[in-house]
Amino acid sequence: MALNWNPELKVKSISVLDVANDGTATIIDEYQPKPKWKKIPRRWRPIEKRVRKIYKSIGKFSETALQRHIKSNQKKKNGWARNCVSNEMRSLRKALR
Repeated sequence: MALNWNPELKVKSISVLDVANDGTATIIDEYQPKPKWKKIPRRWRPIEKRVRKIYKSIGKFSETALQRHIKSNQKKKNGWARNCVSNEMRSLRKALR
């Protein structure tokens, strides 16, 4: 069987078929290219960069605040209420790094 190979074709993904001893087969995706970013106008790039940074810091703030809330709540019944302000300030400092 001859393999038709065209050098202009680009690889989009590679899938490997993994067959177990009992005969079941699973598909494992080995390679998937990263999606390309659409180009934005040069004058909008700084704004987009700031907005992305703000969203990342909001995510980091909410993650750390939730972790601290759970930890305070596990220590005491109303520990979250006592440590609310300090937990928020520490999470905010971590998000602004």
